[in-house]
Amino acid sequence: MGLRNGDKIISVDNIVVEDFSKIPAQIILDRAKSIQVERDGKHINVNIAPEFIGKIIKNKSPDFIKPRFPFEIGGFPKKSAAKDAGLKVDDKIIGLNGKWINYYDEFRDEIVKYKNKTIKFQF
Repeated sequence: MGLRNGDKIISVDNIVVEDFSKIPAQIILDRAKSIQVERDGKHINVNIAPEFIGKIIKNKSPDFIKPRFPFEIGGFPKKSAAKDAGLKVDDKIIGLNGKWINYYDEFRDEIVKYKNKTIKFQF
């Protein structure tokens, strides 16, 4: 669609966004034509191709955009390798094997590269 990780959605069809959770419905139901974002400190207009909305409807995937949030440990399941390794509630993960990570989605994308390997966290 043209959005990038880190884009801050400001408006949809120039209507200011008040509630992030309503953006997917606004795009789909109102068949939005554009999204206005802040990217790298600049305001950018991202046009939405009409076929994109059709693909979303066909695939039933309203979670094509998600909010970003820092990776802070909120709790652990009963069996947890992370807890056993010494991580604690409220720890903020900021790096993985020397690669800086700002958000959970970055962690999720990076961690899969280290299946069955030793990992060094920075927090």
